[in-house]
Amino acid sequence: GKFFGEIDIIKGLKFRSSLAYKYYMNDVTTFNPKNNIRYDAEGNALTTVGTNKLTDYHYLETTYINENILTYDFSVGKHSFNLLAGHSIQATRWDKNEASKQGFATDNIYEMDGGTMNDHVTGSAEESSLQSFFGRLNYNYGGRYLLEMNVRHDGSSRMPKAHRYATFPSFSGAWIM
Repeated sequence: GKFFGEIDIIKGLKFRSSLAYKYYMNDVTTFNPKNNIRYDAEGNALTTVGTNKLTDYHYLETTYINENILTYDFSVGKHSFNLLAGHSIQATRWDKNEASKQGFATDNIYEMDGGTMNDHVTGSAEESSLQSFFGRLNYNYGGRYLLEMNVRHDGSSRMPKAHRYATFPSFSGAWIM
């Protein structure tokens, strides 16, 4: 879900704040019986006798995003300006676990403790975050000459500490004939 609020501070000056949250969970349990039936190209049943196996899989991911943006619009004669300054932060965490076991006495037992062989357990987790500071200046002279300057200062927890942040400027202009 996403929530936001916006307030007009004074004429032309606005502040907007938003918060978004994502929650994703996937839990899967599978059981492969001893007798597995499959069919050949002619439709004949082929029975394979093997070892039954129970697998439990769990995945959970959460993400938070917060953005705060301040904009200011004003004009002086034929000169129009739009200024924007903002901050954004995103934090994500995921956890993954999987367990499986084989050798169940019957194909009617669906609990890990019922298996007698080949225990397999694995799991991992990760956290990451992104942060950005950004600004923009738009200039318009009489609807004919346009200039835009942007700058971003972005950081990522996935980068080494010495290179965690970088600055990205840009500039553009136009002449409407």
